Amino acid sequence: MHLKSTGTLGELIDADYGVIAYCDVHDRRFGRCGHSAWLDVEALAVRFGRDHGALASDLVPKLRCRKCGRKEASLRLHPPNAWSRGRRKS
Repeated sequence: MHLKSTGTLGELIDADYGVIAYCDVHDRRFGRCGHSAWLDVEALAVRFGRDHGALASDLVPKLRCRKCGRKEASLRLHPPNAWSRGRRKS
C-alpha cells in the first residue's frame, strides 16, 4: 500500500511506514545531542488515536529525547522496504 498523505497515524500504520525522531538539540556548552530513535507508531496511535495528525507539528510537541530530555526534534518517514527489514513482528 502506498501512503497517499501523512495526515494521520492510522494512515502511517496502514501503509506500513516507519518514523525516526532525531534530536535537534545543539547547545554551545554541551554540543549536539545527536540521539535518534524509531517511533512506535502503533503505540502512539493507541495513546492519541489513529486519527491523530502525523505531521511533525502534530507529533514533535509530544516527544522528548531520552538522552538529553529536551523537546527539539525532527521526524523522517521511511517507506516499508527501507525500514521494515529485520524490524517486522512475526
